[in-house]
This record gives sequence, structure tokens and C-alpha cells, in this order.
Amino acid sequence: MAQIRKGITDKILVAVIVLGLGLSLVFGLGALRGARRMHGARRQASSLDTQQIQGWMTVPYIAKVYHLDPAELYRAASIPSLGSDSKSLQALNRELFPGQQGLVFQRIQEAVRLGLEMKVQGGKGRP
Repeated sequence: MAQIRKGITDKILVAVIVLGLGLSLVFGLGALRGARRMHGARRQASSLDTQQIQGWMTVPYIAKVYHLDPAELYRAASIPSLGSDSKSLQALNRELFPGQQGLVFQRIQEAVRLGLEMKVQGGKGRP
């Protein structure tokens, strides 16, 4: 009886270990796939294409993705940086320019494009 119990316990232990390894493999591959996607998105964002900027994004997020200084983007777009870090481009536009839809978006897009052009040219100027 004891040997039967030990045999069952050993089989359960092996099954649990195999299940754990299988789950680790599945989630590990998912994490790798996600990391590759993020790396690819950053590589795309570093090009001069600013079409990927969207209204839900914040200025600090855009600055990080495009490797630019957020203070320079705020300055170039004439947006006060104080209290604006957590607000989306759409929210900033509603708050600062209520009658001009998309103005903040256009200004940030232009500031990013100019900042990226300067980086490509090796210049230290401001956008």
C-alpha cells in the first residue's frame, strides 16, 4: 500500500513539475514576443515618421519614445510644462485651446519632426 501511494505521489510531483515548466515556457515566450514588438515600435518611432503620434499620448511618453527632451517639446508647442505631464494631447488641447481642435497635436508632431531632423543632422539646436 505504501509503495502504491509513493508511486502516485511521485507521478503527481512529476506532473506538477512538467506543468510548471510548460507554463513558464508559454509565458516566457509571450514576454519575449512582447519585448520584440516594443523594440520594433521604438525602432519605427526613431525614424522621421511622426504619424504614429496619437491624441491619447502624453508629452513625456512621446519624448521617451522619440528620445527627445520633454521640456523642449513643451517649449516648441507653447504648452506650460507644469501640471501637463499626465495629460494627453487631447486633454491639453481641450484645456488650453478649446476652440482649435488638434492644435496641440499638430504642434507636438511638428516639434518632434524638427527634433528628429536635428538629431539626424547632428545639431544641438532646439525644435
